[in-house]
Amino acid sequence: MGCSPTGRPACEIFHKIVLPLFTQVGYSLPKSPICLAMPTVTREIEALDPASRAALQLEASEETSTDIVGEKLTLNMGPSHPATHGVLRLVLELDGEIISKADPVVGYLHRGDEKIAENMHYNQFVPYTDRLDYLAPLANNVAYVMAVEKLLGWT
Repeated sequence: MGCSPTGRPACEIFHKIVLPLFTQVGYSLPKSPICLAMPTVTREIEALDPASRAALQLEASEETSTDIVGEKLTLNMGPSHPATHGVLRLVLELDGEIISKADPVVGYLHRGDEKIAENMHYNQFVPYTDRLDYLAPLANNVAYVMAVEKLLGWT
């Protein structure tokens, strides 16, 4: 029993992305693909650019600002702060020494590692790739090594 590559988003992703990757590597897939059991859920996510997000935060802070004694301080923590591991930025609103609001901004990954890699051999850069993201270090290693091997024609 097979599925058609059109009609369901999960099947389209499976047939356009996953299946070619498996066949390139030489894996054989079962007769009934996994995409038959995949539920199809569509969600709309609004991702604002940093300028729009800052404008909305400014409007919200101006509308809700009732503090007569002093003004609140907005502090950017990360993405280069040692506590955020380079992948998280926190926009903190401080009222004195108290954090009154914290907006996490996830997804920062670029820290100039490409420039560091320019002066290294390909195998010397592998330890840097697993430090790019502490949540999924091996994914970065595998992606880097597979790209290098493909460029060198080793696969």
